Amino acid sequence: MPFIRRLYLFIAGLVSRNLPFVMNMRKAIMQSIGCSMRIIDIGCAIGDTLSSLGGSGRFLVGIDTDLFKMKVAKKLHKDAHFFCMNAEELAFKDGSFDLSLFVFTIHELSDIEAISAIGEACRVSSQVLVADMTTPTGFGGLLFRVIEGSKLLVHISRDYDKIFGENGFRRISSLKSSENVLVSVYRRVA
Repeated sequence: MPFIRRLYLFIAGLVSRNLPFVMNMRKAIMQSIGCSMRIIDIGCAIGDTLSSLGGSGRFLVGIDTDLFKMKVAKKLHKDAHFFCMNAEELAFKDGSFDLSLFVFTIHELSDIEAISAIGEACRVSSQVLVADMTTPTGFGGLLFRVIEGSKLLVHISRDYDKIFGENGFRRISSLKSSENVLVSVYRRVA
């Protein structure tokens, strides 16, 4: 990833922490996770979302491919464990977690990467939560389209229900946390 884009994403992550749509999304995530105790955040960046789920004896793990972000996360959030790791090859045993999170991560992946990462999340968890952009509208949507470009169009066109279904999961809930963000939970079908 080019340095300028990495720098932008890092600064945007720090600045966006307290934006209303981010706060609403975190509330929707909290409503959706139930009593999950072992949680992995795939593509956690600097770990803010994961850390907001802390307390209540939860075991929290964050992974990202960006070593710099992992170092920052470790310094900022002592209540979680962070690892530099690829989402397509999770180094955890089957069923290690109650819940896998993809928070503004899945749109960054190509179709092949997304299918593989979803497969890995389904392997290590009994539930998967996806919080990401829907069809972008308004100023926030315009900004997101400019920044993300064609990746956003690929993301919007994916059939996530089908991909999860092929992994033995089905969508059990969807909650629109803001005009442009949808939080969906998928659970393993017994």
